[in-house]
Amino acid sequence: MLSKNYLSEQETIELTKLVENPVCLEAMKKILLAPIYDQGVLNKSETEPTKNFALQKAMSALQVNPSIDNESLGEDIRANTQAIRLIELGIEELNNFKTITIKKPKKVNEAR
Repeated sequence: MLSKNYLSEQETIELTKLVENPVCLEAMKKILLAPIYDQGVLNKSETEPTKNFALQKAMSALQVNPSIDNESLGEDIRANTQAIRLIELGIEELNNFKTITIKKPKKVNEAR
């Protein structure tokens, strides 16, 4: 687990508590990922396509800096997409902090 290289013992203990509490873990995921996934999601009362990071970059390239070529625009969108994936991988790594409990088999009284 890569995170053991840079987390203190106290940080590891607190992360273990976090992942053992599914409500807190899900809330943390929502806080981290909602700004990314909700960008560009239109509601009935809202029509603002520039909330979508890809459309925002494309519109900016057309209106503000038309000299940006398609290749540069694509590289920028790819970099943003990769950053999103890295955040997701970090969240997935939190599963490594779960405490593994080994259930002992119940002893059966053979005399009964």
